[in-house]
Amino acid sequence: FQADVTLTDIGLLTGAFLTVRDFASGETVRDSMLAGAGTLTLPSTPFGNTHFVAAGGEVDLAYAPSGVRTVHYASGTSPAWERAEVNLTITDDPAGESIATLVCFPPLDPGLFFYENKRLALPVTGTIRIGTRTWTVPDGSFAVIDWGRGAWPPDVSWLWADAAGTTVDGRRVGINLGTVHGDDSRGTSDAVVVDGVLHKM
Repeated sequence: FQADVTLTDIGLLTGAFLTVRDFASGETVRDSMLAGAGTLTLPSTPFGNTHFVAAGGEVDLAYAPSGVRTVHYASGTSPAWERAEVNLTITDDPAGESIATLVCFPPLDPGLFFYENKRLALPVTGTIRIGTRTWTVPDGSFAVIDWGRGAWPPDVSWLWADAAGTTVDGRRVGINLGTVHGDDSRGTSDAVVVDGVLHKM
């Protein structure tokens, strides 16, 4: 299965979104929480903490200097969190290299841009539950941190592919391919990370 936890602030509103794609059953299961503008304070770098509170629950994203990230997503009525609950631990070595790119949209407005930082192939453990269904993250699984800031045009098209795994000799590999329909002539986010070392494509 594949799971996504997203926190976003688009100015008019803030939100938390949980999606699980179960490849065995072919199902996609979702949960979400929305709140008003200005209710989410995002850190200035990917190495910060974020706490989101909505009427239907809360999300905590925490990062420790030791390189341990925790993700807690809970929606529904506390303490049972009847709708959904996520508890993940992600190992993110602070010395590990990552992808950082800046895309501009000059034909539309020179003030429009998107800055992103992607941290690939991060070992992850934990559990995810939506309703009565629970998924346990298998041993050897990986996470990606996709962190960004921007002032976007109203209509944006994205292309993104990410993969991670372990080679037969035990090396940890992450691959990122992607672009946005803007000006990325100064550099794309296409890269491979091997054991925390970035190799640009």
